Amino acid sequence: MPTKSPNLLVVRGHDTGRQVPVCELSPVTIGRGDGCVFQLHDPSVSRVHCRIAKQSNQLVISDEGSRWGMQVNGQTVSTATLKNGDRITLGETEILVEIAPGNDHTTLAPAAMRDAETVEPRPLYHEANVNGRDHSRPRTPRIRFDEDVVRLLGNRFLRFDVQSLIASARTGAVFRAWDNKHDRHVALKIFWPHLFEEETEIRRFVRAMRTAIPVKHDNLVRVYTAGKSRGVCFTSSELVEGESADQLIQRVGVCGMLDWRRLLRIAIQLTEALQAAANHNMVHRNITPHNILIRASDDTVKLNDLVFAKAIAGTRMEQITCAGELIGELVYMSPEQTGVDHPIDYRSDIYSLGATLYTLLTGRPPLEGRTRTETINKIQLDSPPPPTVYHLSISPLFEGEVMRMLEKRPEDRHPSAAVLLHELQRVARYENVAIA
Repeated sequence: MPTKSPNLLVVRGHDTGRQVPVCELSPVTIGRGDGCVFQLHDPSVSRVHCRIAKQSNQLVISDEGSRWGMQVNGQTVSTATLKNGDRITLGETEILVEIAPGNDHTTLAPAAMRDAETVEPRPLYHEANVNGRDHSRPRTPRIRFDEDVVRLLGNRFLRFDVQSLIASARTGAVFRAWDNKHDRHVALKIFWPHLFEEETEIRRFVRAMRTAIPVKHDNLVRVYTAGKSRGVCFTSSELVEGESADQLIQRVGVCGMLDWRRLLRIAIQLTEALQAAANHNMVHRNITPHNILIRASDDTVKLNDLVFAKAIAGTRMEQITCAGELIGELVYMSPEQTGVDHPIDYRSDIYSLGATLYTLLTGRPPLEGRTRTETINKIQLDSPPPPTVYHLSISPLFEGEVMRMLEKRPEDRHPSAAVLLHELQRVARYENVAIA
């Protein structure tokens, strides 16, 4: 019986769900260049990053002079022999190696969901849901691998019909899904199974997410439910049709500066979200352009992931996030979050909001070094140039509020979201900017 050709499946990153077979005769080049057999849409991947080919009935990967290198199963390598289940990391992309039984007799094939295309919803063997008590039910297969999550597309998870992939990152995959119980579309996030391996971590996650469910505000993405099922943690939340501030920055770019009046309106809405969070004694801790969503229908701005930083505190996910995503998120962190001896409170969120607004105004973060250490030193010690260095047509009053938000010492910033909101509304009135 002929064996199936080895297959490469993207399980994390911009191209999640895409796959390509490895043929006997032709090597597979992987990169973001047009000439690559497997072209990835990941800006952190080199034009020709690596090459995979059959050698003496083995699958061998070799680095083709990439800028940032590659990893196999978390280890940086220049060349390696691949086995079934190996994971290749290139930039922000992770690729699973699938070798059918017969090609690799020493490694069993992954225990992925069987017959995923035809599986009907089944009872859960265990579900910890923040909207109810734990239930003991008949056993069903656990979701064990990241590729199982990808294959949920077109199928049902609990009461949710999974329709399309919205985004994929190091922490998990976000899907557009239909909630059959409440007859509405939701954003269903399923976290990668290996990130919550301990029951204590899962319980901490569930408890933290429970605190977000009662919080309701027009400028906060509402969390509907969260829990654990089939070995994975999940959340369902309000689906915001539009774009993130990060996508807005990428779309507009440095050369096409946004009108500061629009950004003032964005700032006011986000500050109202922070004030609502403060009313529930919540500190966001991770305000970045990625966590700001702008609804296309009416330009309403919504802050996402309100208690996510708290939910993952002390877990393996926090360690992986710090090792991987922090380099990109670091530029929005307050000095006290990088190790300066100050408590992290509402004023830390004000700094992060200021850093985000600065980036939206200028197309670049306020302080950024060539390395993680250099960036931390700049955040702790340096002052950013005023936004008008890059964007001349900014109101001096608005610029002054943004620069105050970026003060090193928390006591030099606005003392609360309520005070910041008052000052931003004052700027809007003085500059005759409509905010309704």
